[in-house]
Amino acid sequence: MNLKIENYNSSRASNIYLFFILLVAFASFYSVLNNEFLINWDDGAQVVNNADIKEISFSGIQKIFSSYYVGMYQPITTLTYTFDYAIYGLSSQGFHFSNLFYHFIAIILVFIFLSKIFNNRLLIFFLTLLFSVHPTNVESVAWLSARSNILYTIFYFAGLIFYLKYIREQKKNKYYFITFIFFGLSCLSKSTAVTFPVVLLLFDIFFDKITLRKVIEKIPFLIISIVIGLITIDARIIDAHIPDLSSQYNSSELFLVVFYSIFMYIKLFFIPYNNSAYYIYPEKNNNFLPFEFYITLIMFIACSVILLIILFKRKKQALFGLFFFLISLFIMLKFIATGLQFMADRYIYLPMIGILITIGYLIEPLLKKYLLYSVILLCIVATGFIYRTVSYNNYWINEESLFSQTLKTQPNAVPCKNLLGVAYRKRGNIGEALNLFNEIIKKYPSYGIAYNNRGNLYKDRGDFKKAINDYNMALLYKGKDEGENEEIYTNIGIVYAMDNDFQSAFQYFNKAIEKNNKFYLAYFNRGMAYAMKGNFDKALADLNIAVNINPDFAMSYYTRGMVYYSMGKSSESCSDLKIAEKLGVKMAQEQIKKICN
Repeated sequence: MNLKIENYNSSRASNIYLFFILLVAFASFYSVLNNEFLINWDDGAQVVNNADIKEISFSGIQKIFSSYYVGMYQPITTLTYTFDYAIYGLSSQGFHFSNLFYHFIAIILVFIFLSKIFNNRLLIFFLTLLFSVHPTNVESVAWLSARSNILYTIFYFAGLIFYLKYIREQKKNKYYFITFIFFGLSCLSKSTAVTFPVVLLLFDIFFDKITLRKVIEKIPFLIISIVIGLITIDARIIDAHIPDLSSQYNSSELFLVVFYSIFMYIKLFFIPYNNSAYYIYPEKNNNFLPFEFYITLIMFIACSVILLIILFKRKKQALFGLFFFLISLFIMLKFIATGLQFMADRYIYLPMIGILITIGYLIEPLLKKYLLYSVILLCIVATGFIYRTVSYNNYWINEESLFSQTLKTQPNAVPCKNLLGVAYRKRGNIGEALNLFNEIIKKYPSYGIAYNNRGNLYKDRGDFKKAINDYNMALLYKGKDEGENEEIYTNIGIVYAMDNDFQSAFQYFNKAIEKNNKFYLAYFNRGMAYAMKGNFDKALADLNIAVNINPDFAMSYYTRGMVYYSMGKSSESCSDLKIAEKLGVKMAQEQIKKICN
């Protein structure tokens, strides 16, 4: 089918519309600027404790483009964290401002993209407004580690806009190459951009015509998609970032899970209520999935057939939006049971544009015929979205808020329960934290990380025997070769050091460093142990390494400052203590008064 794309010239009116949308979006998402880093929810690995983002240099950029982070290859996204750090330091407000800024860029590009398809300014305005304030987009905007969704969307739509120019303006090659460049940038922001070549073919079918030449033109795009796909698989395997649940679900059950997730995404678009940061795979009862998974499949198939018949007969253009949604979402569907979630809000940041396009084609005649009623209805919907977005933003302010709210909608989300316990410990609420870890271990006795976290509580209370037992259980269930064991080895070393068994302490600190020679806490705590023994030269060497790996860890400066003081180096001591004070170590003030004045 060859559809004409209407020209839409920029005008003062469209600029006013766009400015208003950005203003409303800012008001809706403004509160994210108060959000903290979600350190245990990937922000630690990607930002706070990521030494690679803390120096802009050619070698540093080279490393970013040759490294994986949290099981993903997304160098452009990681590079933006580097720029943020250079500008804001480790200010969560600065990083969140950048997320919001990138969301604004995405809004502008969606507005331009829709203006290439529709010729009704008011329709473009409302569709873009709904995208800009949609509650399901909160996860992508409020969570720093989800920035990749916004960035790949930016480059994805920039590429589509230029591809439309390529189609319309006598196949000018420069637009083809610009499209290819944006596609590459999108893939380097997030691997889910690999759907781009298929979407281009969709444009050919609906807005141009499909020919052998058009198919051949997509081969370079397809090659890049395959390469990025292989790199992503490698990243996931190397970082052990794909828990395999295939033994728990057969292919027919996964088929049901996929269709249920599609249904849920559509439901979340139209009724964005009970959004969650975590959607766990369903628990089976007597070897059967919950009833709603079966009934949803029947409903989905029936509704799809009816919708396709209606759209094909009356609004073939609307099929473009429907296929755009399904194609761009396809790569995120769990046809293989990997990961611990079967869906996530952030996955439809880009695909929801397909739903909006379908809605646009369906309501365009109504908007012309019943202008007042249509505007009133759309205003009501937008207001509801804004209210829900503002409310849901508040859940993401810190880890305790996020995980406690998530457990209200997903009470069996064990990782969230575990991390809520970690948040309680950080706040000093030991009793509630212990109750949560006990509850997890009772129900899931092989959940290794819960033993590690309960061991931390026992360590805090000085119950060293129980702490060591829990750490050993953590190693047993996590496996000695699994990731993050450097943390457990370090914790065991700390307990032995606290119990004055330095020989055992050094043994475990060394194991942690052998496991991960970039784990700054192992160097820091080994340095502390050397200092406790009076071996200041070795302590200084370890603390120097800790500072170099993570220059934002304040206690490294404080401890090194005290080591310098013990070595009679007052000048160096004062310098470090002042840095520690600047980074928020309150007890450094007293030492500065004592040593430096």
